[in-house]
Amino acid sequence: MKGRRWTEEEDHYLRERVLQSISSGGSQLDAFDEVGKKMGRTAGACGFRWNAVLRQQDPESYSDAKKQRVYTQLQRKRRPRFESLSRIGESLVEVERQWFYKKNHVEQLKKQIQYLDQEIQALERDNRSSADLEKQSEQLTQKELQERYQDLLHLVGEIQQQPAFAKFFSEMKFDFPVTDGKSDRDTSS
Repeated sequence: MKGRRWTEEEDHYLRERVLQSISSGGSQLDAFDEVGKKMGRTAGACGFRWNAVLRQQDPESYSDAKKQRVYTQLQRKRRPRFESLSRIGESLVEVERQWFYKKNHVEQLKKQIQYLDQEIQALERDNRSSADLEKQSEQLTQKELQERYQDLLHLVGEIQQQPAFAKFFSEMKFDFPVTDGKSDRDTSS
């Protein structure tokens, strides 16, 4: 292998791989190792060829590759910041959307609560009215029963005083004697 000359294609391939490795943030040694394996040369021979001949022939390409590496590294460092800013922006938009949704939902719930409060008040009024009506009905029923009972007692008292029914009433035994339309129950209270 000693003394084997470098062909133009080998020089071109070595230059291309080293510059690509430098600009993408890799090392020259990695490029030397890769090219050496592909061409059947040692990494040291590739490094010597690059440093002694090829880099001297085109120093501008080497400088451009180094600039590209710096730019790429800066981009990698900045990208997360921009990506995180982008994600923050997206998150803010989502938060804003959710906020408007929740705000609208709260407004709907407030309206529903107001409506239900009005319904409750109406039902309470109806309930009070029903209770009042029921109480009035009960009072009227009791009053009517008392009046009828008094009328009945008065009627029985009148019948008892008629001579034709006196014998009938004397044979019957009432639990409560009736006099002047009032029973002992009425007079005892």
